[in-house]
Amino acid sequence: MDQKRHIKSLLLKISYDNDEKAFKQLFDLFAGRLFRFSKSFLKNEPLAEEAVSDVFFRFWLHRSSLSEHSNIKAYLFKAAYHTSLNYLNETRRKKAISLEDIDVDLGVDHICPETDLINKELKGIIEQAIDSLPPRCKLIYQMAKVEQMKYKEIAALLNISVKTIDHQLTIAVRKIGEVIRHYLQEDETGGIHVHVKGNRVERTGRNGIIIRYVVNPIVEYNVVAYSSRFDTGHSIFNFNTIGCIVQYNEAYGNTSSNPDDTDHGGFDADYNSRGTVIQYNYSHDNNWFCGIMRRGINTDVTIRYNISQNELLGAYLYGFPTEKGLKDVKIYNNTHYFGKGKGTRIFVSAGKERIPIETTFRNNIFFFEDCAEWGFEPDASCSFENNLFLNVSPLGTGALTADPLFTAPGTGGTDIDMHDTERLSGYRLPTGSPALGAGVKINDNGNKNFGGNSLSEEIANIGAW
Repeated sequence: MDQKRHIKSLLLKISYDNDEKAFKQLFDLFAGRLFRFSKSFLKNEPLAEEAVSDVFFRFWLHRSSLSEHSNIKAYLFKAAYHTSLNYLNETRRKKAISLEDIDVDLGVDHICPETDLINKELKGIIEQAIDSLPPRCKLIYQMAKVEQMKYKEIAALLNISVKTIDHQLTIAVRKIGEVIRHYLQEDETGGIHVHVKGNRVERTGRNGIIIRYVVNPIVEYNVVAYSSRFDTGHSIFNFNTIGCIVQYNEAYGNTSSNPDDTDHGGFDADYNSRGTVIQYNYSHDNNWFCGIMRRGINTDVTIRYNISQNELLGAYLYGFPTEKGLKDVKIYNNTHYFGKGKGTRIFVSAGKERIPIETTFRNNIFFFEDCAEWGFEPDASCSFENNLFLNVSPLGTGALTADPLFTAPGTGGTDIDMHDTERLSGYRLPTGSPALGAGVKINDNGNKNFGGNSLSEEIANIGAW
């Protein structure tokens, strides 16, 4: 029996049968959470215990009418909230207290289950960041993130709108993130070092590998297969990072039968990040290759020397399509191949109008076996130089429309050895390919192509090889 049905069963037993055993079970389910909630206001354990006891005492007195309440969790938290305010009124001898008067005490140990993995210094930084939040913002953060209450429950409890809750949580997350980023940037050793290597992650409910709150992490030689079986989420993505490198990974099978579903790609350069590099990866048979988030901060993003094969919808998805925080995205020397019956768009919609912004596209191959379209026209902040387009209209300067003459496109396979320098050699450019030497020279280009070959200083090819 799931928890909702269990709670409803207990409520009926209490309301109709005066079942004290059921009452004790309900008390055990909620007392600890209500105690923490009340103590965050009162800062006094005995007083918080008394407040919670008062809530359950009144709950028992009015048990005959409780079956009318469909959401008992919201009912109990609302009772604890008002009981705590009454105790504060009595303690401070004030007639009324507003949300801005409440000083909420939040310990970082209740913020996230990953606390044990955070060093003591960073834990203190997070505690200070939370403590510096405005009172109302901190209260809403506790309800949503610690007590896991729904926005509608919080709105009813505090008599505010859901939009206000969303706004306050955005403020909280951004302020906490800014403090953490500042701490990581000042860390002379380069921050918390994370190396995610050699893992296989398969058939997840949502995302496969998420790297966050870290400086200079490396994510490499992992296989992420069939992610997001029950919800949306990109296979591998970074969030709130500086200098994140994602390389030599294979991501496949992240699909949805609903083309309007978001976040079903192999990779994703997410926001609150600087200096993200996605390179030398193999993405295939996902809804799309890579997501790029338009929400800031997301700057100095490099996507290069990747091979994308037979994605079902297209190549790129620009997330948060109404926002304009994305800056300085460089996409170059990637190979995108779409076989018969596969994706026919460069830019994917996923149910919304997603205009590409702030991106330079250079030396990429967009090879479609079927007739294809752009999906969305990039805005004026984007530029295109020396890309190859087959069966889709060309755009930009130096564009080619000839067949690159791949030796064996569409034969990349699954679960390949990413250490093998001959991997995906079907996308090599043979002698006579119009893509050989047809690219534009790029500075700070990583110095090697997809196969590990050193790059010429004089000429540049189009594509990942």
